[in-house]
Parts: sequence; structure tokens; C-alpha cells
Amino acid sequence: MDVPAPPTTIEQRMLIQKQREVRDESRSFRKSVAEQIRQFAKDDRAFIEFEAADYVHRMIIYDIAVNAGLVSLIFDCQSVVYKREHYPSEDEIKARKNGEGWSEEKAKQYAEKRKAQLAQKQCDKAATRAVPCCPTSPDNTRGKAKPATVYMPKAVRSDGDINGPPDGKQN
Repeated sequence: MDVPAPPTTIEQRMLIQKQREVRDESRSFRKSVAEQIRQFAKDDRAFIEFEAADYVHRMIIYDIAVNAGLVSLIFDCQSVVYKREHYPSEDEIKARKNGEGWSEEKAKQYAEKRKAQLAQKQCDKAATRAVPCCPTSPDNTRGKAKPATVYMPKAVRSDGDINGPPDGKQN
């Protein structure tokens, strides 16, 4: 018993055609990225950058990179694939998150900034150590945090009972 195919409308045919085109484009993109990553794994570059892409394409790049044993990071919709032995430094990650490209010149700039910040921190620490510590000062905490409230013990009645009512009557 043959069942005839349900009649399709023009809109349904157009939708099916669009889905086929998307599927074919995705397959060709996957093949292209796989070939680029295969070539990248063989050469001596530390990373490869891909153009900004939508979520699906970024996930295809990520999937292929992970399957090839590489590291894929995404910065502002742009995928960058690194070899494991050339994982990016904190400075490179920070620069890429700020939307800046990465080069030897940028590496030198970020290294200088880091050295300046480290020198500033050391100066600040030295300045705080130079303040004399007076043992009789009420503000002296000797490096310990001050309590937010002062603990006051409960008053003990003359008969030694702490928990009973203060007037001595039982409820």
C-alpha cells in the first residue's frame, strides 16, 4: 500500500531548500576549517585567527580544534586557535579581550605596563611599612582585623544563674 506524499506548499518547498543550503554551507565551512587547522598543526605558527563569525561557525571551529588537540579561545566573536605548547599569556588574553590585536610590539607595551604596576605595588608596600607602629595607640591592630562589635559577656546574677528570669519568678 503506497501512501502518497503529502502535498507541499511553495513555502514548505522554499523552507526545505533553505535548510539544504544551510546544511551544505555548514559542511563546506567545516571542511575548509578542518583543512586550515590541519595545515596549522603542521607548520610552526603559534596561533591562527579566524574572522568574526556567528555562534554556529565559532562552535564548528572550536569542535575541530579540540578534536585536533588544540586550544580554541573566542574574543569578540573572533576565534583564535593555539597550539598547546604556545598557550597565550595573560597579557595577550587581556589585549585580545580589549579588542586589540597581538604582536611583538603589544607584548613589549604590556610587559612595560606590568613592570610599572609591580614597581608601584612595591612602593606602596614600602610606604605602608614605613609607618611606625605604636603599641599604646587604640588604632593599633598589629596586622589583625578589628572586630566590628565588642563582645559583652552576660551579667551573672548573684545566685549564679544565667538563664533564669532576672526577677527570680518562674513562669
